[in-house]
Amino acid sequence: MKFKKLFAFIFLVMTCTFFFSISVSADMGPKPTSLIEIVGIDEPYYFDLLVYYNRTIEVLTDEEISEQISYDYYASDYPEILNGYQDDEGFASYTLYTPEPHHIGNTSPNEFFIGYYMAPSVFKIVIVTESNNVFVSDTVTRNYFSAHFIYDLSNDSVFQEVGDQTDTYYDDIGMVTEDFPYFRVIATALLGVFITLIVELSLLYVAKYREKQTYKIALIVNVSTQLILNLCVFFGFALWSAFAGIGILLLGEFIVFVSEMIAYKLLFKEKQWLKPIPYAILANLASLILGWTILLLISDIFY
Repeated sequence: MKFKKLFAFIFLVMTCTFFFSISVSADMGPKPTSLIEIVGIDEPYYFDLLVYYNRTIEVLTDEEISEQISYDYYASDYPEILNGYQDDEGFASYTLYTPEPHHIGNTSPNEFFIGYYMAPSVFKIVIVTESNNVFVSDTVTRNYFSAHFIYDLSNDSVFQEVGDQTDTYYDDIGMVTEDFPYFRVIATALLGVFITLIVELSLLYVAKYREKQTYKIALIVNVSTQLILNLCVFFGFALWSAFAGIGILLLGEFIVFVSEMIAYKLLFKEKQWLKPIPYAILANLASLILGWTILLLISDIFY
């Protein structure tokens, strides 16, 4: 009777924790973002992206430029040399000519955040230096939902040898790489598995299972299922969106629950007054709550 009350109490606490940890936003749905880090520039500069337009862009008036940058651009002014500029491949300013809501923020020195409506999936990075020279990267394709790029100009001979040139355009300058935090992803996934094991084995002890073989079975089953689930959640989050991560978590926990329920029912030889199926239900509810917490940790990695 005491265990039933404990079971009900833990179930209530975990359910409340799960639902009250969900934040609600009027702007529904996560949006693709990019964080771009600039390396190798010592002088002041302006930053923007160039994106493809299937039309010929026009030169904007000062009033139109002011309207475009008033909320969407990190600086209070914009380099005139990019007004009306469109390269041979049809790429032009993301800030000046994108009609949808968009934003470029300067989150820290030499780091720029692109987001709000949607960070472009194909673009070029453009830098306008204090001497009014324009340096444009090769075409970049975003692979991850929340991407981190490094634009390195430090080893580019053209950039280093510009000298006294002004008002000049340079194409295919520097190197752009898309970084992925593999170590932090794997470390957080392993941490999630470790915490889940502690909780689920503790519940096994509370349920008065005592044989070593029972704990060995629970350990092997949990490591196998939870590690795969955590990695799937991470990569779903990285490649698609937070919604994908949540969907994978919920579907995955259901699959894990069914698998563990069958495994425990067949493999547990120790059958005391708490049967394996109720244990599997409580253990996987705990795992679901922990998985939700891990999703919050993932958001800190990718955003």
